[in-house]
Amino acid sequence: MISDARKQHILLKDKRIYKGLLVLALPLMLSNLLKSIHDIVDMYFVGGLGEGSISSISITWSMIFIFLSFSFGLSAAGMAIISQYLGSGNIRTAKKTTGQLLLISIVIGVLSNAILYIVSPYLLELSGATGYVYENALKYVRIRSFEMLPIFVFSAYHANRQAGGDTVSPVILTVIAIVLNIILSPTLIIVFDMGVAGAGLATLIANIVIMPFAIHYLFNAKDGVTIGLNDVKPDKEIIPDILKIAIPNSFAQSVTAIGFTVMNAMILSNYGAVVYDAFGIGNRVNSLTLLPIIAVGQVLSTFIGQNVGARNVDRAKEIFRKSIIFTIGLSLLGALIVIPFREQIARIFLESERSISLARTYMLYLTLTLPFFAIFQLQFGVFRGLGNAKYVVILSITRLWGLRIPMILVFVYLFNMSENSVWHAMWISNILAVAIGLLLYRRCSFEPIIREELVEQFT
Repeated sequence: MISDARKQHILLKDKRIYKGLLVLALPLMLSNLLKSIHDIVDMYFVGGLGEGSISSISITWSMIFIFLSFSFGLSAAGMAIISQYLGSGNIRTAKKTTGQLLLISIVIGVLSNAILYIVSPYLLELSGATGYVYENALKYVRIRSFEMLPIFVFSAYHANRQAGGDTVSPVILTVIAIVLNIILSPTLIIVFDMGVAGAGLATLIANIVIMPFAIHYLFNAKDGVTIGLNDVKPDKEIIPDILKIAIPNSFAQSVTAIGFTVMNAMILSNYGAVVYDAFGIGNRVNSLTLLPIIAVGQVLSTFIGQNVGARNVDRAKEIFRKSIIFTIGLSLLGALIVIPFREQIARIFLESERSISLARTYMLYLTLTLPFFAIFQLQFGVFRGLGNAKYVVILSITRLWGLRIPMILVFVYLFNMSENSVWHAMWISNILAVAIGLLLYRRCSFEPIIREELVEQFT
């Protein structure tokens, strides 16, 4: 484990920026990789239950994600504010902010659990689920509704640790949950014959198991920012500060989830299952190559937050520039690995020659534009580190709703293009989104969002 002093040196002073990015991002890369492996394992065992089983899970994704988007928003807000207080040396205010973040997370987690449990039948009916798919999806989503509290609590813990540059401790708990989930999934699905419900219960148990550890470390960790019971008492000054950043971030996440659902429906209705399968596999393979890039984007938020808090604006901008070079290198490496073997990769998951051919073409477009997606992720990292939720919303909505979905509609209905319209819409929107992100970056204020009156109050 890296000491607190060493983390602060890496974040605020160390001139070996590439090394710092790699050291802090590696644990997150591992965590993201294991999550992807878990998803594949889950789909494998659920797929063996017969026709409609995977659909029972897939159809619940967007409704679960909409609620989880609030946890992402809270985590982003907490990380930005706490990291800036830590960068400025105001540990006491960082503690109080962490306590308020935990309080909000508990309240919203409980409410999300109750609301999702109650409204899930209506949401499934709106999604068009019937018969076997409806029955299994309802069991699955209601079981997973009880995950909301553990996930929200863990998000608060994760924000607290990442704000201080600790990317290892949250990953340890994440790895425990994933390994437990991988063990429980086949046990509950097959051995105990629980079917689709077993997959949901496995995930729930894994998240419940790590929640007490997250709470314990928030109060009793030997390093980092720990809190006391007084820090969890409601504070009318700090709660609005957190929500002011969390709500737009949550909105951006949920609108993005809805946008991808709409786009999937457009592809399926216009081109059918053969194209949709190729699209799905291409995205899954692409997501694996993006894991290191996403991890660097997450770490960049911490670097930016702490340096802005310390008023090291020049260093913050230098880190952003070097992270672009670093992730472009990673993306080119990923492209070199995927491009020569994309047909063989497609054949692992697909049987139709038509789908394989389409997936091969789609993966080529995606991998060639990976450097642009890398820059896009880093732009998010900068805006989140600054606590600039407005730009996060603009960039999220513009890429999907302002560029990608309208492009598909224009290509399909105006130019009467084939399935290539989807591939073109994807790579063009990625490039244009980066251009928009750079324009927003130039308008960014690198002033801290922390408030001096709160620093004085909690000193």
